[in-house]
Amino acid sequence: MRNVKIGGVTRVAIVGELAEGTCEHLASAWAEALNGDAPVVIDLEDCTFIDSIGLDLIVRTATRLHKERRTLVVFNAKGPVGELLRITDVASLEGLLVHG
Repeated sequence: MRNVKIGGVTRVAIVGELAEGTCEHLASAWAEALNGDAPVVIDLEDCTFIDSIGLDLIVRTATRLHKERRTLVVFNAKGPVGELLRITDVASLEGLLVHG
């Protein structure tokens, strides 16, 4: 995971898997990305797999940011990762925008 702040917006690039084994290792970097009051962008261009734990992380983050009147933007959701987001209807969550 790589964090980059651009104009107050935090862009989080997920590289490899967003899964049970990796979510725990991302905890401190993820917490840093959620600090502030701007939207958060998750770039999934280099994400190869998301399991139920990774999907839950996205859902919980979108819910939290929505309560804070912020938005979670999921960008570059393509291939199997994009299909997972479509079939689970994650894009219908309030506070979440999914862009292929």
